[in-house]
Amino acid sequence: MTMSMVAVALGSILSLLAASSAAGGAARGHEADQSVEYTVGLMDARTQTVHMTMRLTGVNGAANGDALDICLPVWRPGRYTVLEPASSIRWLSASTADGTPLVCEKTDKATWRIQTLGAAEVRVDYVLYANSIGDRTRHVDESHAFLSPATVFVYAPEFRALPANVKLELPVGWSVSCGLPSIKGDPTMLYAVDYDRLVDSPIEAGIHDVFTFEVEDTPHEIVVWWGDGPGGERKTQAGKMYTSERLTTDFAKIVAEQKKLFGDLPYDRYVFMIHVYPGGGGGTEHWNSTIMQCTPTVFQSEDSYRRFLGLVSHEFFHTWNVKRLRPAGLRPYDYQHENYTDLLWIAEGTTSYYQGVMLVRAGLSTPDSELDGLTAGINGPRDRPGTGVQSVEESSFDSWIKFNRPSPDDVNSRVSFYDRGSMASFLLDLEVRERSAGAASLDDLMRDLYERFPETGRGYTRRDVIDSANRLARSDFTEFFDRYISGLQPYPFASKVGVLGLELVDAKKGKREDAAYAGINFDSSDPPTVSAVLSDGPAYAAGLIAGDTVMAANGLRLRSGVWDKLLKSLAPGDQVKLTVFRYDALREIEFALGSKSSERPKLRRVSEPTQAQRSAYQNWLGQPWPAAVPAQDDSRAILAPGDIGEH
Repeated sequence: MTMSMVAVALGSILSLLAASSAAGGAARGHEADQSVEYTVGLMDARTQTVHMTMRLTGVNGAANGDALDICLPVWRPGRYTVLEPASSIRWLSASTADGTPLVCEKTDKATWRIQTLGAAEVRVDYVLYANSIGDRTRHVDESHAFLSPATVFVYAPEFRALPANVKLELPVGWSVSCGLPSIKGDPTMLYAVDYDRLVDSPIEAGIHDVFTFEVEDTPHEIVVWWGDGPGGERKTQAGKMYTSERLTTDFAKIVAEQKKLFGDLPYDRYVFMIHVYPGGGGGTEHWNSTIMQCTPTVFQSEDSYRRFLGLVSHEFFHTWNVKRLRPAGLRPYDYQHENYTDLLWIAEGTTSYYQGVMLVRAGLSTPDSELDGLTAGINGPRDRPGTGVQSVEESSFDSWIKFNRPSPDDVNSRVSFYDRGSMASFLLDLEVRERSAGAASLDDLMRDLYERFPETGRGYTRRDVIDSANRLARSDFTEFFDRYISGLQPYPFASKVGVLGLELVDAKKGKREDAAYAGINFDSSDPPTVSAVLSDGPAYAAGLIAGDTVMAANGLRLRSGVWDKLLKSLAPGDQVKLTVFRYDALREIEFALGSKSSERPKLRRVSEPTQAQRSAYQNWLGQPWPAAVPAQDDSRAILAPGDIGEH
């Protein structure tokens, strides 16, 4: 504020207000005079274009030397990779309230600088192309529009903390679903408390199925868009799982069960958005909504539907874990650059661990299904040399350059902070239970972090997680984190799962013969093409590379799906000669087959559990120990942690 304005203020508040209104570019405006409004034009939806307008008032109080920068985020929360949505903008222009054009030029890939000429109001118009559905960012056609605001709505950094009004211009017959509240009951007029809330509130407009339910008097909506349009053939063939009664009942069970863990429903209303189309998959969490995608066949069998409910469980768990409880490095968001954290193994991995646990607790899946899933997670590292190269902390930090940027070397160089993070969370759960003698669990740790680090405070750190574990279990977890979270030590599940009344057994009943091993992954083409060469196999040392097309093995034509059968007919040490095309040149690669244990440990309940094990099992899965356990086979229990370590 200038000295002249201070003098005016001392003289008369009313004079100050009048002067502020009349001063234009000569005086700094008050925040109360600043506002942000967006208009979203969807009348040309069939062309997959969106006509956007942003109006900023009070610009003369915010512009830096009559220059105002506006930006579009380079990434969106929930997907830790740079997406460059600004590439979808066809054109962008700026003008004053009376239509006078303003000079607008790009200063970097996602920033435009406007010469405001001291104008109090600036209007920004732009058109963007919206045909990016698989990454859940923006997709528009004649039946709907899905807009993830981080990839659609530009913003001025100086106005980021201000409320924003959003007006939607829709084709006839369209409706709107969004976690944002409406203005004066008009669903086409939305209100966001600031840009951050707008970014976290995707908009789904169009023709949908809408189902509603309540949990503890809190309203929830399920909004479903079918890719083949209203009344499409795929919808009519969806199956018995796609009914309003089934969906609302099952979703409500998930909501209620997860509320038990954290103790609250931290919203006034929640919206589940679902896209159903061929090839659909995955989901993204938001503040009080989520967008999930699936194929039409999901609703045609109990198994596929249960897997879909796992996605629902995962995305809804993020309502607390990530949306409110957020790691340092992700609070506040920096929309123009990468946001680094080494804790995505908790943000995503712990969420992945709980997605199945919560389904069992809610009665939507069986304990045996969860044991099978954990068994797969325990065995997974055996086929992934990268487990001995990258820790879950490193995977978290490098998500921007590795996890979301797949390459043929992934299997050798990285782990997934989702999958490996899930198993790290399982191990942490076991460790807390064991050290606390059953008095605490990962449930308590997550609840403790949630209470200690509310959304209005700072993000939590690695040290904070260790401190919570230390306090709950009355034990020092520093070495545990050094060995298994930042370190590469094999996870000792065999010696830990007993706390839950479980054991690891040899699924092959003690037959430990080694199988022939080459270390080659193929795609499904015919003839097959190498998709990855594992660094622990002989093909790697022999010089086979990803992209080689294998025409023959030992002089016989190789067809898709035949390789695994061929390996079973050979023994470790046998010679293999592959005839391959590389860059259209024919060559031969020869090597002796290696060996790898065929053993795959299986997680199961012990035959004679103690009362403490029964209680821990029920606390873990929310289900009682089975009244009758099937007769045990003669499988060999695996006792040594080294037997199941990653190789």
